[in-house]
Amino acid sequence: MFRALRHILCLAALLLAVPAGAAMAAEETLTIVFEEYPPYEYLEGETPRGINIEIIREAFSRMGVRPVFRTMPWKRGLYELKNGTIAALASGFRTPDREKFAYFPHHYLSLEVNSIFVCREGSIRVDSLKDLRGKTVGVVREYAYGTEFDTLTGMLLDPVNNNTLLVGKLADRRVDAIAGNLRVIEYLAERLGVEERIRPAYNLSSEPLYLFFSRKAGPHMPDLVRRYDSAMSAMEADGTLRRLRDR
Repeated sequence: MFRALRHILCLAALLLAVPAGAAMAAEETLTIVFEEYPPYEYLEGETPRGINIEIIREAFSRMGVRPVFRTMPWKRGLYELKNGTIAALASGFRTPDREKFAYFPHHYLSLEVNSIFVCREGSIRVDSLKDLRGKTVGVVREYAYGTEFDTLTGMLLDPVNNNTLLVGKLADRRVDAIAGNLRVIEYLAERLGVEERIRPAYNLSSEPLYLFFSRKAGPHMPDLVRRYDSAMSAMEADGTLRRLRDR
């Protein structure tokens, strides 16, 4: 009996000695996948950075959830989201096709301006999308560029796996033009040292980029989206959201 009592007292002492922070080991976590998409989402060494990453971190901190970020090609990320093997994907347009397999929150992360880029010394002039008919235009696989571009007929699409390859193709004159986010393409062109070779020729549209959530990741997902929107509303109300976007 005394031996049993001694064990109980030892166990109690150990429990009392556990630091308060140790309880955080069981905190809620959520896997969020993103593709390298600077300045919105990218890796700096091994650390996820970017406008949208900072917004997501702040929102999830207010939710009491720890986001675990992973990088993945966009096409693979969409596939994993459809199957429910990842919880959320950052960041993309809200489209009818994506709404079939994903929940979209009310709040967006950032506004994206999609543009058509051409070679700076080339003779191609783009005053409207009709000028792209008969041209070879580089795009990233499974990207949406807005209804006007996505439904245009008469141009030859040349898909690649990521925006870095896209910029390289245009700089090497292997396509007539490319479609892409204005900030992303300019950022990558500068990083690749080819900013003097390409230029924006036509702005397609300005549309919101969302963090969107898998419909197959579990029955808790609708509640998670509601909590996320609530956190984003609070960030909007206290000015945090504007400060992060302006940064």
